[in-house]
Amino acid sequence: MFRIITISILVFISITNAQNRPESHRRDFGQKFDQLENIKLLEILNLDEETSIKFFTRRNKMKNKTNQLMKDHYDVVSNIEQLLNKDDEKKDYTKLVEKSLTLDKEISKVRGEFFDSLNDILSEEQIAKIIVFEFKFKRDLRDMLLERGRRKFNDNTPSIE
Repeated sequence: MFRIITISILVFISITNAQNRPESHRRDFGQKFDQLENIKLLEILNLDEETSIKFFTRRNKMKNKTNQLMKDHYDVVSNIEQLLNKDDEKKDYTKLVEKSLTLDKEISKVRGEFFDSLNDILSEEQIAKIIVFEFKFKRDLRDMLLERGRRKFNDNTPSIE
């Protein structure tokens, strides 16, 4: 529970500060978010220095690959959206849909290869801890952002009285 509160406070403060800053500072927020995630992973995994270097080197390599694939996926989805908004009678979504699905599979493949690569430096229990941590971390962040959005919406909605 303490971790969730700590993460919530740090993310809330960072998001609030990021809103008042130019775009370059928002990238800093992403870096700080990654640093927080890395610190939490170090706490959970209790790694020695050599193992943590190997782990984070592999993890960063995987994250770089998946980030590029996610950017490519974003571009494909943008192209699909543009096509959906066109008035043209003949629309062919086949290639774009296939590309989107291929990119989804590639992201999963890269993550799978990353977890397979950990077998020589981490125990099965540590790998399981990473999977649970990442799932909960993303879920908690999503829930926090949704709640923040709800509060902002309710604060800006006039009452009907």
